[in-house]
Amino acid sequence: MERVVETGVDGIKLHPLHIVKGSTMAKAWEAGRLNGIELDDYTVTAGEMIRHTPPEVIYHRISASARRPTLLAPLWCENRWTGMVELDKYLNEHGVQGSALGTPWVQPEN
Repeated sequence: MERVVETGVDGIKLHPLHIVKGSTMAKAWEAGRLNGIELDDYTVTAGEMIRHTPPEVIYHRISASARRPTLLAPLWCENRWTGMVELDKYLNEHGVQGSALGTPWVQPEN
């Protein structure tokens, strides 16, 4: 995250990876070789990214949605508010944007 911020960005968009029908990833998912990201994992990873971002950097997007039958996984992405509500809870509990500046980034465990 530090490298991204050091480039001088003014804004960031976060988007959970969608596995969609007809894609190469869909074939891997259907064969059991690929999983969609779990809501808890996305919440912690995105939450920590936000906490390590200076307040002057704008987040233009923190979640996204798609609908079945196009969306195969993760199904929690059918409603963008699901991810946004969980991120709000996480940030209220662990600290808001910029609250982790100056602390080392530790990749959350899966």
